[in-house]
Amino acid sequence: MALTKINGNQIEATTEALIKILQLSGNGSYLEIPKYANAAAITTALPSPAYGSIVYNTEEDAAQIYVADAAQGVAGWTSVGGGGASLGEKSLIRTNAAVVAENIQIGGSTHTDPEFANAFSCGPITINAGYTVGIDNTYEWTIIGGGNNGSGLYTRRRG
Repeated sequence: MALTKINGNQIEATTEALIKILQLSGNGSYLEIPKYANAAAITTALPSPAYGSIVYNTEEDAAQIYVADAAQGVAGWTSVGGGGASLGEKSLIRTNAAVVAENIQIGGSTHTDPEFANAFSCGPITINAGYTVGIDNTYEWTIIGGGNNGSGLYTRRRG
């Protein structure tokens, strides 16, 4: 069994190592990260990833990083860069789902960081039976479009 798969400036593709500094140089240089078919495959291959681990999810067509707060204060995988679903070059048109199928809490009881003080979505939004969207005092959720008649602006405030 070989103790190393590093020889000069050549590193075998299957090498697992802790690298403190990695410099890529020259035309055509690139860093290839592990590819997995979907979230289930990532979880199976990496059941206890370290924060900052990066993989490529082929189903999502996105590089993903493991972070302490992927959603609602829970550790998990999130796409690198981009800021969410979008269309067009340079993410010109932002998108969001139309159905809430999880419990979501907006505000300080879940997130102490002030960047979570206000939320917005494009509507209409349907909250599936059995799920809730809670809004803490002094926090706000604005839905653009999807008001009482399917258009306009609807804001739900607490406090």
